[in-house]
Amino acid sequence: PSPGAGTLGPGLGACALHVGLGLGLGLGLGLGWGYGRGLKAGGSEAFLGAMSEFLGGAEDGPDLDERLERSRQLADFAERVRKGDLDDAPDNVDAGWEVIRRLGIDVVVEMLMDRDGRAVPFGHRDNMNLHLIAYEMAQGFDRQGHAGARRLYEGFATVLNDFLDDQLAEARSAAYDLSALGEYVYRWWDRYRTLVMWLYKVLGHLDSGYVEKERLESLTTVALRKFHRKIYSAEMGEKVTRMLIDQLNLERDGGDVDGHFLTKCIELFVDMGAALNQKSIKSIRSLRATVDDLGEYERNFQRPFLAASAQYWRLQAQIWLDACDAPAFLRHAERAILEERSRARRYLHSSSEILLLDVVRRELLFRCGEAVLNDAGSGSRVLLARGDLTSLRRAYHLFREVEPCLALLARHVQEWVTEAGMSVLRRSGAESAAEKGDDGGFVRELLELHASHMELLHSTFEDDPALERSVKLAYTQVVNADAGSILAAEKSNDRGGAEEKSDAKAEEKSGGIGGGGRLAPYSGRTTKTSSGRVKNKGPKQSTNEVLVRYLDRVLRGLERGLGEAAVERSLENIMGIFTYLTDKDFFLEVHRNLLCKRLLGLRSGASATVAGSRRGISEEVERERAVIAAMKLHMGTSFTSKVEGMVNDYLIGQSLQAEYRECVAEEGPADGGDAGEIKTAAGDTGPAYDFEVQMLTTGFWPSQEQLEPRLPAHIARRLAHFEGWYAGKHNHRVLKWIHALGEVEVKAFFPPRGSKGPPRTYTMTMSPFQALVLQHFDADPGQTFAVSALRDALGLDDHVVSRVLHGLCCRPKTRLLKKTGAANAVALGDEVCVNLGFSSKQVRFRVLQPALQRAAAQKVVKADRSHAIDATLVRTMKARKLLAHNELVQECLRQLTHFSPEARAIKLRIESLIERDYLERDPDDSKKYRYVP
Repeated sequence: PSPGAGTLGPGLGACALHVGLGLGLGLGLGLGWGYGRGLKAGGSEAFLGAMSEFLGGAEDGPDLDERLERSRQLADFAERVRKGDLDDAPDNVDAGWEVIRRLGIDVVVEMLMDRDGRAVPFGHRDNMNLHLIAYEMAQGFDRQGHAGARRLYEGFATVLNDFLDDQLAEARSAAYDLSALGEYVYRWWDRYRTLVMWLYKVLGHLDSGYVEKERLESLTTVALRKFHRKIYSAEMGEKVTRMLIDQLNLERDGGDVDGHFLTKCIELFVDMGAALNQKSIKSIRSLRATVDDLGEYERNFQRPFLAASAQYWRLQAQIWLDACDAPAFLRHAERAILEERSRARRYLHSSSEILLLDVVRRELLFRCGEAVLNDAGSGSRVLLARGDLTSLRRAYHLFREVEPCLALLARHVQEWVTEAGMSVLRRSGAESAAEKGDDGGFVRELLELHASHMELLHSTFEDDPALERSVKLAYTQVVNADAGSILAAEKSNDRGGAEEKSDAKAEEKSGGIGGGGRLAPYSGRTTKTSSGRVKNKGPKQSTNEVLVRYLDRVLRGLERGLGEAAVERSLENIMGIFTYLTDKDFFLEVHRNLLCKRLLGLRSGASATVAGSRRGISEEVERERAVIAAMKLHMGTSFTSKVEGMVNDYLIGQSLQAEYRECVAEEGPADGGDAGEIKTAAGDTGPAYDFEVQMLTTGFWPSQEQLEPRLPAHIARRLAHFEGWYAGKHNHRVLKWIHALGEVEVKAFFPPRGSKGPPRTYTMTMSPFQALVLQHFDADPGQTFAVSALRDALGLDDHVVSRVLHGLCCRPKTRLLKKTGAANAVALGDEVCVNLGFSSKQVRFRVLQPALQRAAAQKVVKADRSHAIDATLVRTMKARKLLAHNELVQECLRQLTHFSPEARAIKLRIESLIERDYLERDPDDSKKYRYVP
């Protein structure tokens, strides 16, 4: 490589020239500084003029003679070096250093200090001669020792000491104040840095030779540590730190500051730390601070700055608290955090950004957050009430990393959601909607409220887990509460003395809030007594049951004004509310009973495929499957196995019915009969009708009481024919007919209203038992039967016959039969006949029948819960072998997710398992249980 000869111009310039001299040197110079004269902002013309002066020198000028004399002296000494006339005698070594210092270093120092306006730079030939003298001197003039290199290394340190001493003397004579100290330090460092870089270009070869061999500190390391000792430690101290803090606070207050100046001063702290920590620094340009080099920066700037920042923002926060409302404080805090983040990235080391932001958040948010959120006139409760989403979103973004404030915001959201839900619940218990039995209005209002809260949670609070948990807790309290009990509690709070005590006792007996027990279910209607107390009226209906019955109405299409998209949204919202129920098993059991009615109520014709349905499944069944899938997602497969089995049974039953129809068609109709009839003995045919069978798997469908009425011969033949056909397809399966779940469509003909005209024809849907009753009047519609006679003819119990006839005799809209006795009750002594004057505006209608057996949902749920608790206890003890009572109870509560059993119920099941030898008490500790293998 060719040696590089650099030239130093009179201002902010840079030049790097390479001239081939055949020597093994590659040196160049690129310098920049802003305190000299000349090219501070000179542009290209000034730069070219300076280059011309560097390379060739000015033809005319006041300093030409001095420059020529310096060039001559350098050339003479360099010639002696080239010829080998010098050895390493002390006089020659001193002479060589004197030439380098007087004719090279002193010229650069004079220009940096800008003392001599007549200072003239040396040209490239002079520069080449300086490099040659320094290199040959370091190698030894006679190649016998290191006297020359030692003299250059020591002289390098002496030059730096003298330069720094001169800088300090100049500054002290100027008597600078604190505001000017930063500028002096910046100027000192910039001049010193330029000098060190120039010296390194001339003497840098010492690092790879003499310094490395003698294991000395590199030239740059020596230079940086001298600056640290003489300037940084001696002069800067706390003064510059205090000045920088004042400048940064001035910018915070809106003042103008020199950002470049602040950045360079702060970087000096980092560079000084690297200078002390790193042992071998090649050059200032290659200086890169690491994490281990930040000791000086952290100790002398970062810590004082963070402490001052904390004080500044603490005072600022107090000013904002006194003068602003909550939304304004939030705006100020947000702007302050954004500005501090920008300020840290512009001026500070990257490690300081997170620390500075922590300080700001601690002073503005940790210290003031609770006061802001709890403000009575504009806090988070007020923001929620008036729907100020912008301020709420800003509050969340500020406080989401401040755990105490986020918890407080979540608590306020929970209280607000709870109150909104409870107000819906109170209205449902006190207003006329409940009087009319319109529980759907309550559910619709609750669903709309839930949808709005979910939108708030998503769009404003970004589905934050803490706030999502608070909304869940609020709705868990709402949907498992009781409107009647809440109203009663509010009324009782308004009274005092003995009346208050008596009401509390009444609440305790009824299981309400006054008793200290769990919240009672939602009850439909309420009324006031003479004392003003609100009482539940009629049978209790829990929110749980109201919700599942509204779901039933949606699935049956009874909710008016709901299009396809609205139905899908309603189902989604209902399933959202479902997740908050504590007694999900009760919801499922009621849903299973209603699903049974829906599936069995679907006609085969209703199973026609809808557009886009690929497998021939009806729209109704698709919705049922969607609801089941949502419950399975939240509760697991085991929770929905029964209802899934019911839907699958329905789908299998459709294909089974099609196969049976094909079988009947292949056998052919009876003589003179229709294709739907079954061929039997000649002439032995019943009336023509469609016959459909739905297979129900035991265990999936709700259990029903087995009722075996006396059936007409033609129906009995149909049943027998189907049983024979089914037994031929499936062996080892037992069929049991559940007539109570069946449905019959009857066509009735009544005489015309006048003497002329066609008969009145009605198509009625009713239960099989009701159809069997009407069939007794087919032969002679004018005859009369005693209720007891009908009971004997049907072969049913008294209460069954009474309920069957109630729908035919007592309901005004479907009073097909007339009877003697009380109008709203059926007795065995009553007589029944056809109501020939029956009339209805509807040609097709349904005849309702009271339930033949009491709803067993509560009983079934109670039994299932006992089995679930037993299974959980045995499974846990089998795995753990030995457990204390409290641990076993907690483990059981943790595993049971579809309902929340009371500890007393778990204790009773433990006693039952001990009696049945599944568990035993530990002989050493009666509070512990052991598993019995």
